[in-house]
Amino acid sequence: MKTVTFIGAGNMAFAMANAINNEMRDTQIGIKDISEERITLFKNSFKLVKEFTTYKELIEISDIIVIAVKPQVIDAVLTELGSCNKVMISIAAGKTMDYLKSRIPNGRFARVMPNTPSLVGQMAAGVSFSEEINSDERIQILNLLSCSGLAIEVEDSDMDAVTGVSGSGPAFAARIMEKFIKAGVNAGLAPEVARDLTLHTFLGTAKLLLDKEMDIEELIKMVSSPGGTTIAGRGVLENSDLEKIVDDTVQATILRSKELGSLC
Repeated sequence: MKTVTFIGAGNMAFAMANAINNEMRDTQIGIKDISEERITLFKNSFKLVKEFTTYKELIEISDIIVIAVKPQVIDAVLTELGSCNKVMISIAAGKTMDYLKSRIPNGRFARVMPNTPSLVGQMAAGVSFSEEINSDERIQILNLLSCSGLAIEVEDSDMDAVTGVSGSGPAFAARIMEKFIKAGVNAGLAPEVARDLTLHTFLGTAKLLLDKEMDIEELIKMVSSPGGTTIAGRGVLENSDLEKIVDDTVQATILRSKELGSLC
């Protein structure tokens, strides 16, 4: 029986652990956190759970260690892990592979930027690997991440951009959906009707693009009848500053990710 241990029991750690628990039922979930409330949540949610109180025991028993703490405190965790030679997955925003290797030079790291849709098995994550990770371990890590959704291998230098697009993206997408819902309510729809129509429209659009391998422009043209309602709306949307607003939003996220990476 393999043990995948989470150092840090926050929402992202819980989402990943839940996916592993659902897909790999013979895997034990290890947990180490300062919050008794979060540890209790893990124990009550999963059948095979082991709480670790010391890093020595954690390192000895764990097969894979997921470092799921805030960037501001990861340095202390890496110090505790010392010369650990187990496979370690860091999900700390902004903390580069060079940083991780500077703390544990012989460490075997994967760096991952997951996102909250992993709670429903629809994660979109980027992952990069240190050169010490062999091909079998790479496959093992990708299989582990696939329990939560999509994991795409990228260069470590691209991880800040991944943070901007998909790591923080669910919050940005949700804010845009909120504005569609409000627009529907302002037009006379009941709030619950506007909400259901909006969420299913976004969900259906993404599914259509993915399942049919359709280009975005192709879908836009499909919906846009000459002289019709969609053309009228596009006239407003496409003449707005939408592209700049989205780009500035993502760039602000990337900048903050880099700032977090510079904190020790």
